[in-house]
Amino acid sequence: MSESINRSETSVVALALQSIAVVAGVAVLALSPPASGPILVVPLGSASPLIWLGHRDDVRIVGLGRLAGSIMVLGERDRLLPVALRHGAILLPALPDLCEQRR
Repeated sequence: MSESINRSETSVVALALQSIAVVAGVAVLALSPPASGPILVVPLGSASPLIWLGHRDDVRIVGLGRLAGSIMVLGERDRLLPVALRHGAILLPALPDLCEQRR
């Protein structure tokens, strides 16, 4: 009897872990910025992305984000990602709900 209870508990734990993995995978895909196009740059610290993005020729600043200090840019993810990580920022897709206005 106790062996069947252990199997049942193991099955529930396995199902819960699989469900968490699926939800996490979908979240990662949903929050991945596009390869190129509108990207939201969200600083995790206090430094504004305008300071380190304003002089770049490969990025066009097009608006503000709803998240504190965030800006929306047009650019390429592969070129922006290393710079953003170096400055303590993350890249998200520029979804309408996350963006305030466009210039």
